[in-house]
Amino acid sequence: MAATGTAAAAATGRLLLLLLVGLTAPASALAGYIEWVNL
Repeated sequence: MAATGTAAAAATGRLLLLLLVGLTAPASALAGYIEWVNL
């Protein structure tokens, strides 16, 4: 049980990290693009 829970937590953490990176990269790129356009 403990091993399964740990594996699930690790998988969930990895998924959240992937999601965070996947959303942060385009968002920062878009923000930089908008700043550049506004110059």
